[in-house]
Amino acid sequence: MQPTLAGAVLRKPVPGLAPDFPVLLVDDPIQALVELGIAARERLQGKVIGITGSAGKTSVCHMLDHAFAPTHTRFATIDNYNSRVGMLSMLANAPAQTDLVILEVAVSAINAVDYQNIKRVRPDLAVLTNITASHLGEGETVMDVARRKANIFEGMQPGAWAVICTDTDHFDYLVERARARELRVLTYGSAASADFRLDAHDPATGHVRASRPHSDGQRFEYTLGAKGRHMAVNSLVCFAVAHALSLDSGRVPEQLASFAAVKGRGQELSFTLGHRRFRVIDESYNANPLSMTAALASLADRPEEQGRKLLVLGDMKELGDDTQRHHDALVEPIVQCHPARVFLLGECMARLHDRLAAALPQSATVQAFDTLEALERTLLEQVAADDTVLFKSSNGTGLWQIVRNMTELQEEEKEKEQQRQARRARERAAAAAAAAAMPKPPVLPPMPQPPAVVIRRAGSSAESAQPTPSWVLYDLTHDRLLTHQPSEHSFVPASLSKLVTAALVEQKLRDDRLDRHAEAVQVPVDPVPARDDPSAALYAAGAPPLPVHRLLEAALVVSSNKAALTLASWHSGDFDSFVAAMNRQAQAWGMHDTHFACPAGLVRTARTTAVDMLTMARHVLRDFPALLEMAGKDRLDGVPAEAPSTNLLLGRVPGVDGLKTGSLPGLGAHLIATAQRDQRRLVSVVLGAPDRETCARLSALLLQRGFETPAAPGLQ
Repeated sequence: MQPTLAGAVLRKPVPGLAPDFPVLLVDDPIQALVELGIAARERLQGKVIGITGSAGKTSVCHMLDHAFAPTHTRFATIDNYNSRVGMLSMLANAPAQTDLVILEVAVSAINAVDYQNIKRVRPDLAVLTNITASHLGEGETVMDVARRKANIFEGMQPGAWAVICTDTDHFDYLVERARARELRVLTYGSAASADFRLDAHDPATGHVRASRPHSDGQRFEYTLGAKGRHMAVNSLVCFAVAHALSLDSGRVPEQLASFAAVKGRGQELSFTLGHRRFRVIDESYNANPLSMTAALASLADRPEEQGRKLLVLGDMKELGDDTQRHHDALVEPIVQCHPARVFLLGECMARLHDRLAAALPQSATVQAFDTLEALERTLLEQVAADDTVLFKSSNGTGLWQIVRNMTELQEEEKEKEQQRQARRARERAAAAAAAAAMPKPPVLPPMPQPPAVVIRRAGSSAESAQPTPSWVLYDLTHDRLLTHQPSEHSFVPASLSKLVTAALVEQKLRDDRLDRHAEAVQVPVDPVPARDDPSAALYAAGAPPLPVHRLLEAALVVSSNKAALTLASWHSGDFDSFVAAMNRQAQAWGMHDTHFACPAGLVRTARTTAVDMLTMARHVLRDFPALLEMAGKDRLDGVPAEAPSTNLLLGRVPGVDGLKTGSLPGLGAHLIATAQRDQRRLVSVVLGAPDRETCARLSALLLQRGFETPAAPGLQ
């Protein structure tokens, strides 16, 4: 540790320290930290802000530190050093010239003998965020919490400031205690009586409107970076503190726009594990009834079109005699979140299982776990792309360990992906060297028409043998058609039809608010799956119903006809109704040269063009990102046979992450491919190539030329 330290306070010498390493030898190092804090308070030229309350202390501390960063020098509590020693050791770190020392103050720091520690800190301003059930012993009530928190005022001088939230229990008592110490009182919150009042908060945009209705009528409008109404209430503290201490608040609104919740207290994290990209709201540091309901309300306010909501909830500890009553009161807030999955840990949360299962829709699942390990294993199995996962519990429940483990797992996967990319780069370099002597392929002609023009060829027949291949290359990021090779023929779409089948299924899931992982479909015996269908084991006689997600994967990854036909039957009840829905969707998307005839693409009377297939691909990529996630898998997991994707470009061409192949005997091979490199996404469509390998090579060539060409001009 020595290289990382500026010095040490020790009770006795430590062998091996460098001769010039600063050491202060004392009889009691802990008492020395306290005395250093006392000395720092005496020389401090700025103001001390003490923040206490049952919930929100850390968030308010960090918010104040962030809000005044451009205009004032500050020192704020590091990590969780808020105890009677931690508070003073933090004060000891503050330079004398600091404008604001912002200290988080735990109840133990306040309630030392004769309040001696808080008297030594002597806050110029105290913020009391709220009072709720927390750290209760046997026989204690919330009023006992209020008394202990209000004791912070005993360490303050007459004329100092108390900033108190109107929305808390025992508000009148807290104000009475502050005035008994001759403190000046400012209030904030949602109540009509608040000095700094929250008038409106938009959970979708974070826009806040607030005012000072009882003084000069001053109004505040700003956007808050942190999510949740409780954070909007917290943000009012910044304006109250600025008024009380005559601080420069000119930059506060823009600072609040960039404020983000801190680790374990609402921090939002993005995870990518395998092909699944999802969000985590990390509230795992601690929980009490107030903070738990605030976190659930914030999640409930999120638009449901952003994806499924998963709740991972652990017991709230130290709630005294009413522990189970406080847990029982969470049923309604949980239901208001409309969760697709609820994972419960701990005895008190487990008792909510039956009530939640009865109150939530049948598509939702509720699971209670005895161990942290079992919960983590099940969660990682069930979390899906676009999910939002809320972790909330008391620290002792240990949910923070799952968030930590997921972070480590993501880092491991990133490292493996970097190694794979390095290996592929070496392979590409070797392939480029081997191909250097080969003649260059012919130049592809540019598309002379603007992107909006749909190329039509009347009188062509889908039954014409071996039509000339047709292709399209499109820059989706810049909405530009790069090149197009039309054909005198239309083409049978074959298994490309499964993309519109998957889109219709995904739309039904959304419309009916169904969970693709939970909604199960009984696979009929007929038709028998093809011999070369690697997913055939999924449809064995007596097999249990399959989740819709599993059938979609089989249809998109290994092009299973059985899966596509089963999904069509589940969607519409019969073959003809589903085909009619396919064609209605094609017309709605503007695919006027397309006629579908089979959900799996097996009927040869169907027809399409490369431009129409591009139109379909654009809609799928824009409106159904989960389908791209599934179509980007390089193999179908969980089947005994080897089941690689039919898309030969996956894992071989940099950036390729979907979409779909198609072929029928004697009618050529098709491939819709998409790739993203350097924030630019291209889509290629090749129809009617002689075979799969040629189709893949031509698609790879198109994509490579597209990425080598500047975004603005077309290919030359």
